[in-house]
Amino acid sequence: MKRELLYLIFLAACISANAEDVDSLCSEAVAPEQVDSVVSVVSQDEAAIGETESATEAVTTTETPPELTLEPRLLNLNQPLTLAAENVVSKERTPLTECYYNFGRDFSWMPVPVILAGYIAKSQKKNFRDARQKFEPNFENHLDDWLQHGPLALTFGLKFAGVEGRSDWKRYLVSGVLSYATMGAIVNGIKYSAKEMRPDGSTANSFPSGHTATAFVAATILHKEYGLTRSPWYSVGGYAAATTTGVMRSLNNRHWISDILVGAGIGILATDLGYFFGDMIFRDKHIVRKELENLNDFYDTPSFFTISMGATFMPNVELPTLSNWNIILDQGASIDKATHDKLMTETPTDDGKLRIGTATSVSAEGAYFINPYIGFGGRFGVMTAPIRANGMHSYGYDEEYNVKRISNNNDITDQMSMFTVDGGVYLQFPFSQRFAVGTKALFGGLFTSGVNLEATSQQVEDYDGYGDYINVESIRTPKFGTGVSLTYATKNNIAWKVYADYDYAYAPFNMEYIPDYKKDSNLDARVFQTQLRQDMHLLTVGASMAIRF
Repeated sequence: MKRELLYLIFLAACISANAEDVDSLCSEAVAPEQVDSVVSVVSQDEAAIGETESATEAVTTTETPPELTLEPRLLNLNQPLTLAAENVVSKERTPLTECYYNFGRDFSWMPVPVILAGYIAKSQKKNFRDARQKFEPNFENHLDDWLQHGPLALTFGLKFAGVEGRSDWKRYLVSGVLSYATMGAIVNGIKYSAKEMRPDGSTANSFPSGHTATAFVAATILHKEYGLTRSPWYSVGGYAAATTTGVMRSLNNRHWISDILVGAGIGILATDLGYFFGDMIFRDKHIVRKELENLNDFYDTPSFFTISMGATFMPNVELPTLSNWNIILDQGASIDKATHDKLMTETPTDDGKLRIGTATSVSAEGAYFINPYIGFGGRFGVMTAPIRANGMHSYGYDEEYNVKRISNNNDITDQMSMFTVDGGVYLQFPFSQRFAVGTKALFGGLFTSGVNLEATSQQVEDYDGYGDYINVESIRTPKFGTGVSLTYATKNNIAWKVYADYDYAYAPFNMEYIPDYKKDSNLDARVFQTQLRQDMHLLTVGASMAIRF
């Protein structure tokens, strides 16, 4: 009986161990050969006990009432001990100790280029804001106040519903609190030291965006808890909601684009650090689910969602000579054809162009692949480029329409804002588990804002006049797009991509040219009009961060 008691104690220890944290089992569990040894000893001792009790039964059969007859098989300890041992061994063979945070292995490095892109975009922040003013100047919607918390609400909902994520409640709450505390410290520290005015002029705490940082903390928590352990679709949904929050902060005229990019980077960085601090505290305790396998394999996770930034190069718009423009007379000043012909002989024949500078582009793109090679998806992009007129002049003349001043207005500039929406087929060719090249064929639309170049009295000396100089109507035209890309899968279903995209549109340009300013009057004398079409070849080179699923 003493030996049986020892066996029962060992069995209780195994059952108790089964309730311990999984990672403790992985680090302290009995080795398989040790368990087999214990089971072998138990089996031999049980056989000996069985023989002894059989002999005792033979001697006392006639003296023991039937209802008190012992059943030695009830003391068969071999079966439960074997099951317990197999349970311990199986857990050791699928350890979760690799799930706790290792900075060198698990830090995503996503926030670094995002923050750098934000600082680069500072020089273009007013141009992107002008795009908002031209396309949606009256936009106002407060969905972003709620959407920033959406991914976190989903994470809590899943945990309350009993859906296991990476961490148990204790570890999850500590890691989440540390993430938000780190984000709050960084964002507010910068906000109240930079003191940058918001685009709407309301307060001087624009940089960086707190809403966007909050949204990306929530999205990254969802990504770590469920995107890496359950399905990458959680990551896609979380980061899509966070990106929408950032876009709406710009549309609501509350933040510059640089505020939003830096806020997004800080949100991801703070969560990486928060989970790092949490994992330093708990180490291998309180982890309940390991990461999915093959997250970095293009054959298993070819689909993607990306945020990209790049530079777009496009051709200049060649303008016809004035003799080929349509002219509208009697605009403001009383001018007749004879006067117009007189002015045309006294002013140079212009042979100008609209010179379009390099555009800064930001885009979101995604595709779902039906196999490792073929997918379907779409892209939305915004570009803003400086535009100026070259070879065009303003003319100042007196009351008798004698030309007194000819001014070359090459220093007059405006911003041309564009956005593209298209969709189509994506092709990908993995040449290893981590590297792939891709291409696409997309069809959609190109939309531009109107352009308004204004000449002032400073450009036309001694002659009053302040108004339109060259106007270009907005453009809406079909387009075709393609491109090539090289993608490298880094870690935790994150990838980096470099790309070169080509877009083509046969774009219509409807323009007005208003060259004349009369002394002591701001009334236009002549308006030249033209309509032309030109091939628009857009080449964009850039880099992007991708979430793969």
